[in-house]
Amino acid sequence: MPHSAILPDPRNGRRRPPLRLCCLLLLSCLLAASCVESSLPDGAVASVNGKTITLRLVQALMDSRSVDMGSLEASTPERMKNQYGEALGTLIIACLAEEELAERGQSVSEETVRREEQIIREDYEDEDLNAYLEREALDYEDWQRLLRVHLTMQAFERQVLLPGIRISVDEVRAYHAANVERFRVPEHMMLCFLAAEDKAQLEGYCRRFPTGRENVPDGMRVQCLDMEESELPQPERKEVAAIGEGKCGKIREVDGSFRAFGVVVRHEGGVQPAAAVYPFIEGALREQKLRAAFGEWLERRLAHADIRVAPALRTVLEDMARRSREREARKAAPATEHAAPAGKKPAPEADEDAAGKKTETRGAAS
Repeated sequence: MPHSAILPDPRNGRRRPPLRLCCLLLLSCLLAASCVESSLPDGAVASVNGKTITLRLVQALMDSRSVDMGSLEASTPERMKNQYGEALGTLIIACLAEEELAERGQSVSEETVRREEQIIREDYEDEDLNAYLEREALDYEDWQRLLRVHLTMQAFERQVLLPGIRISVDEVRAYHAANVERFRVPEHMMLCFLAAEDKAQLEGYCRRFPTGRENVPDGMRVQCLDMEESELPQPERKEVAAIGEGKCGKIREVDGSFRAFGVVVRHEGGVQPAAAVYPFIEGALREQKLRAAFGEWLERRLAHADIRVAPALRTVLEDMARRSREREARKAAPATEHAAPAGKKPAPEADEDAAGKKTETRGAAS
């Protein structure tokens, strides 16, 4: 399960829930506090402080996730076991979060659930929600239960975890210093590819380039990209290197049309300062602290919880917990082992808008 969502959005991808915590990370804690139970009520696969979790709801959560992913993967026994384990672990944690909110007098109200459902129905516009659920083989009552779980986890993050999280300027600076290579960008430029059937038209466009470059006249094609010079083929690379900033290059005829390059601006390479990538760093630190706060909360909650799991799923959860611990151990390796080489783009988890280069495209119909 991607760590970007502890629960699938009951709207099947229309908006993702904000809680960015992976329940698998703490399955081992859950197992330590749970016991195998062979006398659960019929249809139940687990209970949390007396509240049962049914096989039907676990299956509904799995079905919701498969629709949300938009893909039909071939099911194997191993994959099915993992999906059951993930869904059960998620619902157990959701039960504990619901109890926490109830103790604080902050439970999600029926009115909140109805209001959210109405918003969702309006999102579907021409398609009736009930018809959509029927088409996707999702039971309406099960979907409503999952919607409540979804809203509960949103409220739990907002009202329990986030209020205790603070991020200081010193922490941002320390993160920047420890991950400096992530924020290194190479020399790059905004390069425009210009084409027209009429040479005079292209010449006129180049005379006012780059001012007004977004006002592309009919009959011209303009595409501007933020890119490195090394990304161009060798012949074009030499030509572009000779073009000054804010200038067009030589106009040439190719296959009956006229073409030219235009360099809007050139950017020196180097490390982006902490101030320039502050939102990304703040988000990364908040994610780390959310994980830590979630872990501490879950351990405290499990210490007093009575969680019973059906025997058939015990081994599944144990195996998933083991693999989760291995993944987290790899993530916790020193930052230098995972730093991107100089001149490369930031790591995939970095905010590409903050830590990388921007790309834009401009054009008009030919």
